[in-house]
Amino acid sequence: RCKEYIGPKVKEYVQKIASLKILKIRFGEFDDDEVIIFTVDGVNFMTEEFRMDPHGKWFDPKSKSSGLKYEFAVSLRKPALIWINGPFAASRHDSTVFRGGKKAVKKDDWDHEALYWKMPKGTKAIADSGYVGIEDKVIIYRL
Repeated sequence: RCKEYIGPKVKEYVQKIASLKILKIRFGEFDDDEVIIFTVDGVNFMTEEFRMDPHGKWFDPKSKSSGLKYEFAVSLRKPALIWINGPFAASRHDSTVFRGGKKAVKKDDWDHEALYWKMPKGTKAIADSGYVGIEDKVIIYRL
């Protein structure tokens, strides 16, 4: 009985929260003098194994579990989440999500809805070493 009640309630609240995305997550409201505009990273959310689609693509080697990856960008000048992209299979590399395609694929064939293509000309993001090779758009920060 509890499962029949909780399942629909969870879906209802997820839909309500998701509907806030267009109101709360806004990309593109940058000042003209901004060069480094946000920080970006891929985050893996652990899940149970996908029984209907068992595959290694769901495996996250960092957490050694199955999961889904989301890409988040946070503004550096304002307290705002400005980008969410996903879900993707946990095995997909952060840089592949950011670019919209693998490095070996021609740029013209990348997904032009990816964050790489949304950044204003001359701006950069701060990211970790998972973004090496995208120095035209990213400054790599190492601790």
